[in-house]
Amino acid sequence: MRVCFFALSMSAAGFVAMGPMTRLAVPAQPPDKERPALGVKDLRFNDGSVHALFLKLDAAAGALAKPGWTVLPYRNRTYRGGPTRYVAQWCQSAGPKGECICSRDPIPSHYVQLHGNALNMAGDQIDGLEIHAGYVPRKGWGARLEYRTYNGKAAIGEMFSLFFFHDDFNQTRPVGQGKWALELGNSYFTTTKRYGDLTYGLQVSMYGDPKTWMGDTRTPRDRDVERYLSSPESFLAAALAEFDALEANARKHIPSGAAVRTVVDGKGARSDNPPKEVAQTVENRLTEKQLTAILGEALTDIEQRRKLVRAHFREMHAAARTAFPLLECIMQKGK
Repeated sequence: MRVCFFALSMSAAGFVAMGPMTRLAVPAQPPDKERPALGVKDLRFNDGSVHALFLKLDAAAGALAKPGWTVLPYRNRTYRGGPTRYVAQWCQSAGPKGECICSRDPIPSHYVQLHGNALNMAGDQIDGLEIHAGYVPRKGWGARLEYRTYNGKAAIGEMFSLFFFHDDFNQTRPVGQGKWALELGNSYFTTTKRYGDLTYGLQVSMYGDPKTWMGDTRTPRDRDVERYLSSPESFLAAALAEFDALEANARKHIPSGAAVRTVVDGKGARSDNPPKEVAQTVENRLTEKQLTAILGEALTDIEQRRKLVRAHFREMHAAARTAFPLLECIMQKGK
């Protein structure tokens, strides 16, 4: 099984939305091999605190890289029509063309990607940063972490997530967790149910509003970094508190039907008449019995996550700390 981690920018959601941007005509960028390599001193920043943290993260990545690692310098990796983005990579495993392999294959693997991002689509000065780091051991627990900050200047710019996986993948994955054995930082439960011609998509998150899994995206997540990475015990307490919040929202929003995000009608569907999303009405609402069954699935899923963390929190914490010394860099902010 191959799961690629490359260039993800949003835990769970899988997308980036940075708030208001200047929409100007942006010329197509040349291929990476034609873009000049840059040193960290060549990058320009709009925010002094982001710059200071970026330098700490860059130094930590350089110190983490061992002899034989592949190091790819900063290059402008802006996609056509997107905001300016500079990326450097450090990785244990490289492909035949010298590219960093950011996935669970081969094993073992260890990698870091550091991004400097602009909010202005035509600008070249950096407003925020994000880091993605993954540690994949030959046996046992591996971890991937994601952290992003724009110092509160972007609408949904602040993010911190941890992902855990195990070589015995099939036995460790709870229901509804997708690729990962466990995700922390933005816990949610999602499921799809079909009854007759109608298919229902339901979602509930650790946050109060069932329509989002992101919570407060204006406040930097540094406190969460501390809670999860300071010690195995603080990691366990943070994870259990997250699951408690998810369970409380599941008990509130699933029985009420508020967790239903989509209703799709597949009656008479064919290639020229695909299924259509329809409004939720009194006639097509899920019954109390159906909602009770779905709540039961959610509670079982959440309890599986609790058991997984209680049994392996020390190994998970160690894997996250091995992936990258993020906590030390965050604790040094402003110093």
